[in-house]
Amino acid sequence: MKANNRKRTHDNGTTSPPVSQRPLRRQKSKIPAMPEKFDTRVLPKIVWVVYETEGLWWPGEIINESKSEIPLKVKRFGRIKPNTIEISDPSSEYIVPFCHSLSSTFREDGLKSSRKNEFLRAFELAQEKYVEDNDGLPTAYWAIQTVVSAKSQRKKIDKPIAVGQSNDNYSNLDHDKMQDDYSTELSELDASLKIPGESVLAHYRKNKLYYPARIDEFKKPNKYRITFLDGARNTCRRDEFYTIYEKKFQTCP
Repeated sequence: MKANNRKRTHDNGTTSPPVSQRPLRRQKSKIPAMPEKFDTRVLPKIVWVVYETEGLWWPGEIINESKSEIPLKVKRFGRIKPNTIEISDPSSEYIVPFCHSLSSTFREDGLKSSRKNEFLRAFELAQEKYVEDNDGLPTAYWAIQTVVSAKSQRKKIDKPIAVGQSNDNYSNLDHDKMQDDYSTELSELDASLKIPGESVLAHYRKNKLYYPARIDEFKKPNKYRITFLDGARNTCRRDEFYTIYEKKFQTCP
């Protein structure tokens, strides 16, 4: 099946490549681009860093007393080994600011299910630290707000009476009512979600894979506006994304 090569333009005017190029792994190219070197003193403390033997981008924090020191030491968030890595020749090939859009340079090869949970947790920790270091200001792509998450108040629907029991007509009516109630339930906001700001794995219809994203807003009926890790936006139904607390979070592709 041919990959979808249609590009999308974001609100900030930048254009991201196809969805197959989401920012987790370095893109291999026959003609590698020259890495962009820069003054490490202008880097924020919170960054994206890649470990060469893994080729996997991960959020981390610069721990040098002075960012002009070489090698640059970065402690990665979450439980990942090695926890601290050193960069002897800092360039955009190995380290970029946390608010940087990686989509123009890197592609997503997919995380193993065992790492999905830990990656999302590390991403949340990096977000919190970034906001703390920037006087409460959010990154370019995410709006971090404190929202009290209420427990879902969904209706409990009784099973319909089986056909052939004492009242078949009532059974059919009850079944129709159940379907109507279920449709209404899907069209209502899931009150257990933190909106905006809930971290999820969201389904992308073109390639049927799931990517890290955050929920931006609820749009009736049963539509949620989300933003993927690279800044691309999409609209999903409630059954097309999973939070860290749902069982399918660990098993979705």
